[in-house]
Amino acid sequence: MRLKKTPLLVLPILWVFFSIMLVFTNFLPDRLVKASIAGGIQEAKNEGDHPSIFFTPQSKLDNFTDQIMMQQCQRTSNWNSITSRFATKQEWHSLESNALHNPLNAAFSNQGYSRYWHGYTVFLKPLLIVFNYSAIRTLFFLLFGILLCLAFDKIRQRFGIFAACALLISIVVANFFVVPMSLVFSPVFYVTLMCVIGIDYFKRTDNRVLLFLIVGAVTNYVDFLTVPMLTLCIPLAFVVAYDAINSSCSAKACFISMIRSGLAWLLGYASTWGIKWMLSSLVLHKNIIADAIQNILIRSDSGGVNEAKGMSFNRGDVIQANYQFMFDQIPLRLFALILISLICVLLYRFLKYGGDVRLLYLNFKKASPLLIIGCAPVVWYSALVNHSSIHMEFYAYKNVAISILCSLLFFVLLFLKPDDKVSLNEAKMNIGNCSDGVSERDNQEKDFSE
Repeated sequence: MRLKKTPLLVLPILWVFFSIMLVFTNFLPDRLVKASIAGGIQEAKNEGDHPSIFFTPQSKLDNFTDQIMMQQCQRTSNWNSITSRFATKQEWHSLESNALHNPLNAAFSNQGYSRYWHGYTVFLKPLLIVFNYSAIRTLFFLLFGILLCLAFDKIRQRFGIFAACALLISIVVANFFVVPMSLVFSPVFYVTLMCVIGIDYFKRTDNRVLLFLIVGAVTNYVDFLTVPMLTLCIPLAFVVAYDAINSSCSAKACFISMIRSGLAWLLGYASTWGIKWMLSSLVLHKNIIADAIQNILIRSDSGGVNEAKGMSFNRGDVIQANYQFMFDQIPLRLFALILISLICVLLYRFLKYGGDVRLLYLNFKKASPLLIIGCAPVVWYSALVNHSSIHMEFYAYKNVAISILCSLLFFVLLFLKPDDKVSLNEAKMNIGNCSDGVSERDNQEKDFSE
């Protein structure tokens, strides 16, 4: 397949597809969604911008951004408190008149909020034709529950019950019950869980660059800069697990594969965002790139932009605050008890089935990339310190779920039993190896839960 040999070709194809879908969505008449949008925005306003549904700070919804997302599902509207966030009243008349009979202009002007793709409208606008805001939340609850169950079962089949529980714990501590209640939280979690469900496609290393390119691009298309790192780090953690149980895959090859996959995701994510700025600038004859760069400087606390406004952010404090905010809902003693109990059970199984120090050392080398992946939230908080501070209580803290998953999964892989691995002779008989693709061995993989 040509795309496997030259995976970068997939990006222009995706960008064209993304653009066509946005234009097509804007062809749908606004009159079909006006009532649902007005009712949904009013319902969100009545609940409050950031209500806590379980009386804890970690259970806050982001109804304010939900209102923006519903507003974006129509080409035109009256200038209001939501649209005032994107444009002045004078600019609004020009935006509305240009978008009224021009779906292409509407697709890239986004009512003045042009730095994002707003790809979620491709799904949300058709839903608003049929359902109201409350019904969509109910539908999302059903969809999220199905995806979570399928993801849990897939990891249990492939890596055993302990790995599946590690995934479940990481999703639970991210307050999974509020995800379907907020439109803005949902896309990233759905993409993440679908990647986990399709984790077998990531088994071959020659697939990974292509797949992570696609995942990065899709994440940027549908996300509102919430917790996009989940779509990289959670699938990547289980990619490391695949390599760890492959006896023919060296620790060095595991590490290189992780780096290549991460860079592929980053390229897909960043280039897709950059192309939106370029396309919007071309279509609108307006410098969207300059606006985007200005916001990058604000979100990253660079260039003295925040200092000029009298704001200051300390990276160390922001990192500590996000981790503390996550663990405020999970007492550290409880987490330590869970971790120690897991280690004791895994160590018992490891010794019972003939594990030794040499195998422990080999397992450590192969599982060690998880320690690097687990530090991804720290990198994110450092890079986007402003964003991670002002959005901490809504969703930024959810990135800490990556560290929790990687910590738990690290010990699962560290104490792999000897018969949990595929022998070198078996690996040689398979189609590929770790340098050109992890071999197909579905019938030979052992269930770790033995």
